[in-house]
This record gives sequence, structure tokens and C-alpha cells, in this order.
Amino acid sequence: MKTIKLSLFILPLAAVSFASCSECSICTKDDSPEVRICEEDYENEQEYHNAIGFMEFGGYDCDESL
Repeated sequence: MKTIKLSLFILPLAAVSFASCSECSICTKDDSPEVRICEEDYENEQEYHNAIGFMEFGGYDCDESL
């Protein structure tokens, strides 16, 4: 019985942990520091994409990373 209760606690926790992984982009530019932009740092996906667009407008090349 303890095993079942423990499983019921651990499975949702594991699911939330995997779901918290976010999409990130690495932005690079010659003679400038590398910038890492992660979706989890923004309120929504649109703000995340706006941040990437802002960096690209500034001359950075942004690539999605895992």
C-alpha cells in the first residue's frame, strides 16, 4: 500500500519536472558575448519570440538549443 501511495506522489511530480523544461535560444554576434534566451524567463511565448527578434534586430544570430 505504501508503494502505491508513493507512486501516486512521485508520478505527478516527475511529470511536472519534465514539463518545466523550456525552449532556449543562443544568440551570438562577432566580438560580443553570447546571450541565452529561455522561454521560461518570459510571461508568455510571444514575449519570448519578441526578445529573440529584438536580439536579431541588433545584429545577433539566434539558434534554438535543447
